[in-house]
Amino acid sequence: MISKGLTNSVIRNNVKHFEATSPERILDYLNEKGKQIESEKIEIQKIIPELILKQKDSKKSEAKIYMGWEGLKTANEDIINSLKKGEEWLSMGLTEQPESWEIYFTKKQQERSKKGIIHKHLINEKYKSLYEQRKKLHYTQFKFLPKELEMPTSTEIYGNKVAIFILVKDNPMAIIIENKAVSNSFRKYFEYM
Repeated sequence: MISKGLTNSVIRNNVKHFEATSPERILDYLNEKGKQIESEKIEIQKIIPELILKQKDSKKSEAKIYMGWEGLKTANEDIINSLKKGEEWLSMGLTEQPESWEIYFTKKQQERSKKGIIHKHLINEKYKSLYEQRKKLHYTQFKFLPKELEMPTSTEIYGNKVAIFILVKDNPMAIIIENKAVSNSFRKYFEYM
């Protein structure tokens, strides 16, 4: 209060006593504070548009986990619904799956082809039967990985997202990571392969 000029102190008989200044000084102080706040408000208003742009441009990062067969279907739908004609969907890896899963995924690949989404797939040479089913679909490219590289996962790269399908019969799941830097790094890895 002393530093604000609202009180002063006096020492009498070695005891410090505080006294309020005149009541008008309180009003002066509040008026000064009001002017300072108004000045700061004007400065903040000048930079708000820039802050809004930075917030919009900030890198979104999110991860979602989908459990079970229905979760795999939801994650697969996200891929097809996120992409537009001419955009790429990159896949690598795969393992043996129940026939019902293959029927579903082949049907979704037909949808993807009709939509004009480009699908590039690095698949284990063990699954050439899958290639035979899908090779005539438009916008579809396959390359084969050695049999030794079989894994119980499939990694899907699309837009700013990476979906990792864990294809185990008992408890399948999908993890979708939305992050531009992560998707770009997986995309580089895919292109290298």
